[in-house]
Amino acid sequence: MNSVLTLLFLLIVGSSFSQLGSAGKPDYKAIEKAIAKKKSPYYYKNLFKRYLEGDSTMTMEEERHLYYGFTFQDEYNPYGRSEYEDSLQSYFSKDTLMHEDYLKLITVTNKIIENNPFNIGALSYRTYAYKVTDQEEEYLRSRTQMYLILRVILTSGDGMSEETAFFVISVPDEYEVLSALEYSFSGSQTLVGQCDYLTIVENTEDIEGLYFNVSPSLNYLSKMFK
Repeated sequence: MNSVLTLLFLLIVGSSFSQLGSAGKPDYKAIEKAIAKKKSPYYYKNLFKRYLEGDSTMTMEEERHLYYGFTFQDEYNPYGRSEYEDSLQSYFSKDTLMHEDYLKLITVTNKIIENNPFNIGALSYRTYAYKVTDQEEEYLRSRTQMYLILRVILTSGDGMSEETAFFVISVPDEYEVLSALEYSFSGSQTLVGQCDYLTIVENTEDIEGLYFNVSPSLNYLSKMFK
């Protein structure tokens, strides 16, 4: 199942991520102000509606305001976990899934996404399930949503240093990005300033690890203990 999802990532993104360039670090303060203004092109309610519809015409700046702007919404909880995530485990243990299994998988992932609309893992499973059950319209919408998140993260930096880290809004996003880049986590996660440093398995590029800025998650955690 996991190998199939890796293949899905490759089918969706191809080699395009390496050609995206960099949009740079998100300015959280500016984003917070912009998404609160109803007349702003970045007004959050409008951006989120377009995201749910799978609007593929959003600009890079609109996408960045959408993803990073979620950290200022009441629903944002980077440490929350849906009860339905445990249900996914039953599908991982199967060598082969039947049509009915994929339909159930869609139901489960939809429940997870209701609580966390930017859950890359759930989006990837749902996207693949839509594909194999020939639900083309839903597949394209879900694929657009997943690609949007990965594109925003991968243009926020290069992950090679604390200064040029990838910016994510939750820790699980880090591991999904590793999968999308075809790297394997080697087991060591270290907090360096406001970044998680993840070591990766030996690779042809001789990259030992990647940095992920998790400042929104850390800020959320500090508020919890005030």
